[in-house]
Parts: sequence; structure tokens; C-alpha cells
Amino acid sequence: MAGITDTIFRRIIRKMGAGLVYSEMVSCMALHYDSKKTFEMLEFHPEELPLALQIFGADPVLMADAAKVAESRGVSIIDINLGCSVPKVAKSGSGAILCRNLPLLASVMESVVKAVTIPVTIKIRIGWTKQEVSAFEVCRMAKECGIAAIALHGRTSSQAYSGTADWDFIKEVRQSTDLPFIGNGDVKTPESAVSLLDSTGCDGIMIGRESYFNPWFFRDLLKYSEKTANSQSVENPENEVYNRAAEVKELILHQLEENVARYGEYSGVQKMRKFAAWYTRGLRGSARFREHVNNEETLAGMKSVIDEYFGYCGGVG
Repeated sequence: MAGITDTIFRRIIRKMGAGLVYSEMVSCMALHYDSKKTFEMLEFHPEELPLALQIFGADPVLMADAAKVAESRGVSIIDINLGCSVPKVAKSGSGAILCRNLPLLASVMESVVKAVTIPVTIKIRIGWTKQEVSAFEVCRMAKECGIAAIALHGRTSSQAYSGTADWDFIKEVRQSTDLPFIGNGDVKTPESAVSLLDSTGCDGIMIGRESYFNPWFFRDLLKYSEKTANSQSVENPENEVYNRAAEVKELILHQLEENVARYGEYSGVQKMRKFAAWYTRGLRGSARFREHVNNEETLAGMKSVIDEYFGYCGGVG
């Protein structure tokens, strides 16, 4: 979720009903070298709490130091990223590839756990490939090292986001450990969220990509869960996405203003382009809207495009 779950977006999804939010990946090496940009990633608003600060790296000492810095800032949880397999991260021996070096991984987990007083969690995948499964052994080691909870994405590292998440495998790994366990992968609707919980026995679910395509997901899931718990019929209008035009516009304008205030006009507008495209996915004329948005570089220009588009697509004034 690099470049996505900044303090602004985290506040948005907390207000939508997310129970716990995670920071972008923070490099322990960058903190060690006092990267100004990286230290800015540690900033958060009290409204975000509880907040998990996610760190990555392969040096036990530097990872422990990074965890101490994060704890001193007041975060709720330290999360060790063991799921990212992008080349830049893999080349450093960090992220998912660290699960191919179990002795070093154990040292990293032990060092981080001993360095802080707050809970330390991990996010993992099935393994590097289907022929190189590591999840069971990593979970066993995590318990021995004092890890507080585990989140598992039901794909291998080599899959990235191709194919489908293996919920049956999530169930098997969940049954192998008594640590609190969070399932992740292919949860795109409230129904699928409940299905993952029911079919795997997980204690919670982690929402990744769907959160930035549809930040209202958390609110919808809470409503769905409440209705099903009370045995009420759940309405699912065929054109529900179109009925959201007004609140989509409101969110885009709010986030745009927040971005500009935090990052400056040029960077704030640029950063908002992808969110505006994601939030309008499925709305009438959204492809043309994306073209216009991606050519805007000023706050006034972006607002003009937004007003024009929503007046067209949903009669929103």
C-alpha cells in the first residue's frame, strides 16, 4: 500500500469504519540514515488510532531501532512486512524474500519484539512459490519469538496479485496456530468478507486493494453484518454505485484539499489523480473524467473538472 495509506487516507477509512489501519511500508534503513521523507511517514493524527506502523528490513539491529522510533511516536502496533516481493525490496533481502532465510527471520522477529513494549505482528504470504511454502514454519517461529498476531495473504510471493487467493490454505495455516489470525485476499464485497471469516476460522480480515477502490467498503460491511445478524433482508440495488455520486464528489474534494494542505498544490493534485480515478470507477463517463483529471496540475483546474464531471454523471451540484 505504498503511496496510498498516508495519514490522510488512513483517517478517511477509519471514519468509514475500519477497526485498525496500517501505515505505508517504512524502511528501517531509511530511518537509520535520517531520511526526512521517511520520518514524515511516521506522522499521524490521533483519529487514526489504533495504528499499526509497518516496517521492513533484514538487519535485526536496524529493525529493532526502527521499532523503537515508531513506538516513541505513539503508534499502537509494530507490523513487520514479510509479504512484499517487489524487486527493490527483495534485493535488500527484506519483505517476502526474508521468509526464505528462516534463521535471519527469527533473529529479526526476536530483536523487534524485545525492543518494544507494544505488540509486534507480521504479514506473510503462502511462500515464495507453491513449491516453496513457508507459512507453517514462519507461524511456528512467530509464536516462539513472541509475535502477537499474524496476517496471511492467500497467494505466493511469485503470484503477486495474479490468480485467486487460496482460502483453503488460509484455513489450514490458521488451524496450525493459536495466535490471533487475520485472513487477506480477494475480499471485494461484504458477502465475501463474511464468507472468508466463516470458511477459514480467522479472527479478522485485512482489506487491501478494495479499500482504495471503495473506501465505503468498511461502512457497507458493518451495515451488512448488522443486518444479517438481525436476520434482516439485505438490499443490494443494481445501481448502488450510481447512487453514491454525491458522496464520491464530497470525498474527492475533501481529500484533494487535505492533500494540497499537506503536500503543496502541485504534489497534492498529482497524488489525488489516482484516488479520483479509483473512486469514480464504474460511474458513467469515468474514463473521460480520468483523462481530464490526469492533465490537471492546479487546485482550481482539478475542482473545475470535478464540478463539471459530477454535474454530468449524477446531477450533483
